[in-house]
Amino acid sequence: MRNFLFITISLIIFLTCSSGKKVVQTTSDEMITQREKEVGVQIARKPFVDRSNWVDGRFTIGTKLRKKLLYGFPSPSSTSHVVFNIDGFFASNEPRLSGYYLLGPQRIDGFSYEVSWKFRKVFITQRLTPMLKNNKGMVWIQYLIKNKDKVPHSVGTLLELDTMIGSNDAAPLASSSGIIERETQYIEDNVPDFFYAYEQATALNSLAGQGLLYSAGATPPDYMIAGDWGRLTKVIWDEYKSRNRNYGDSAVLYRWTPRLLQPGDSLNIGTYYGLGSSFSKKFEGMIVKLNSPGEINTINDEYIPNPFEIVAITINTSNIPLNTIVADIKLSEGIELMPGQTTPKNMTPGRLTKNKMASASWKLSLVDKPMAPKNYDISVEVTHADSRSNPAVLHGHIKFDPEFKIIPAPDIQLIMAKRSPAEQTTINHLHMKLVDDETNNPISYCQIGMAGPDSSYIVKTDSYGECYVDLGLPLRSRDKLSFDIKFEGYLPITRTEELGYAAGDTASKVFRLIRNEFEFSGKLKSNKPGEFVKGGRLVLMNPETTINIYADKQGRFSQIMKKHQQPDKNSYTLYIYSKDHFFFIKNIDFLVPRIYKQNREFVVPFIQKGAKVILYNVFFEQYRYLLTLQTYPELMKSAAYIREHPNVVLEIGGHTSSPGSASYNLWLSERRAEAARDFYIGLGIPDAQLITKGYGEVFPIANNVTRDGQTQNRRVELKIVEFRH
Repeated sequence: MRNFLFITISLIIFLTCSSGKKVVQTTSDEMITQREKEVGVQIARKPFVDRSNWVDGRFTIGTKLRKKLLYGFPSPSSTSHVVFNIDGFFASNEPRLSGYYLLGPQRIDGFSYEVSWKFRKVFITQRLTPMLKNNKGMVWIQYLIKNKDKVPHSVGTLLELDTMIGSNDAAPLASSSGIIERETQYIEDNVPDFFYAYEQATALNSLAGQGLLYSAGATPPDYMIAGDWGRLTKVIWDEYKSRNRNYGDSAVLYRWTPRLLQPGDSLNIGTYYGLGSSFSKKFEGMIVKLNSPGEINTINDEYIPNPFEIVAITINTSNIPLNTIVADIKLSEGIELMPGQTTPKNMTPGRLTKNKMASASWKLSLVDKPMAPKNYDISVEVTHADSRSNPAVLHGHIKFDPEFKIIPAPDIQLIMAKRSPAEQTTINHLHMKLVDDETNNPISYCQIGMAGPDSSYIVKTDSYGECYVDLGLPLRSRDKLSFDIKFEGYLPITRTEELGYAAGDTASKVFRLIRNEFEFSGKLKSNKPGEFVKGGRLVLMNPETTINIYADKQGRFSQIMKKHQQPDKNSYTLYIYSKDHFFFIKNIDFLVPRIYKQNREFVVPFIQKGAKVILYNVFFEQYRYLLTLQTYPELMKSAAYIREHPNVVLEIGGHTSSPGSASYNLWLSERRAEAARDFYIGLGIPDAQLITKGYGEVFPIANNVTRDGQTQNRRVELKIVEFRH
């Protein structure tokens, strides 16, 4: 008989009885028992067997009334999955997807449910926290990633959610940009703030699931697909090809682009999924719904989400078509339309037959400065060609709460999938295949060294790039083998892996070998029409090496580059110098490129008034204007160029990210520009050749919501302001 844990969510590990009673500190088991007596979130408890605390971490979500929000609920089975891209190799908790199958220990940590994995000395914790969000139960899905290796690793994350709502496995989807009728891809800035999945989209009070992609505690993905589960469940990383067709069995997929983690660096990724919260009302001949992110919080003095999106949806419930549907929103004081947004606006499509839907969306901004929780009223008025004088008016609100809190979710349930039977499989044979990473062609007659718990093996692939090994001692999926693969023209592979998922008594592994060099080629272009970058010198630098590349008279260049196993050795700062052009700086991260030819084009500013260059590698201590040591090489390189052009007067412009007040950021940017000028003067640059200006936060070059975007916005720029004779 399956038992369940009832978990009350909180940020502390004490239980408090009613007012006036003392606080009692208990053991973990006692806490669980106490929570089981209270209302909370259920998690399936595993029967005690050997290694029963090792699971793959797949999960499913539903309501306490046994309604599905993800496929599989309420049984402990799941078709949602996660994939990690680490240095171009893939690990997943879906055993059918990749050669490395993730299993790890599970535990209750405070009020969250955790599973921990390790892959290539990158430690990953999946933390699931059921909590109230927008006054509805949601699960905060987090991936806490830390590089504990001595070398850098590139880490990306993919998450697929199988959105079955109630009895509907083909749950219709809607995003913050409107109704999703076909398979749809969203990239970077086009990724929506939120999405809904409905049991019946055309019903008044339909059960709905909601994902929050842009919210306090959420990390907006760089890529999202809303489409068919049968296609999305097969995606390991970037295999999806859009077909722009109507979807059936619905699902969503998120992907966070790989980031390079230096030794000791951490990366936290979060998102939400659970019960949807929206406003809806039935009118004569129509239903109107108003969807929004629901709640705004304050983190580090920044409103999140802000700006935010809302969407109005109209459903025709009559037999008479509705034509030329118009939606108009009314906002309470403290909320404004973002620049470029208008109201009223036509809903699309403009003509609705029975049970069809139209939508309109707006981007809004919270401009008030409240100090306490507050509801901001938002109303939408919908009319059509036959009802201009009698609008359908729906009232809703968005909640502002300055404190981001984790509190119990009594209306939602989280269940973990059972441990895969692959864990119990006895493995007698190992099938291996070697392929070229770029072409997928087999690598024939390659020798593989392999060491296991009982003995060592040396085998060679056949003409199809395959080989079979009869293991001397039967192994299990978590038993490890060390592999040593070397083949001329390719980077070597030396690593230890678990056998992983097995079909029958045979485990299978595919190794993708990467060529050990690549061609870096391209063209230098001038930003001045009709001009060429004639000749030009490209200098690629990192702590290990300096590479000089010379372009021809048409700006074309080509260089054979060596690939390195350590990712940091494939990262360079590029400097471009040309007689008639301003100098150019860019950080290039090849990250062991997967293809042989790396073709790039660079636009170099013509040496004229207004030409500017971003000093990408000038850094300051946080919230201060002291230059860091890693800044000095870039300033010295640029100082050499300035010294060679004594007739050029340069403006040193300081820029900041948006956290903090505008006045403080303006002051800080001025001080940082002056710090760079003082460094140049110390290197012998005449004071008269340099002027400074602070711009604060008003000219961002990236999204100020993300940490990466804020880092890019904190920058120093050089701009030519005049020529002295």
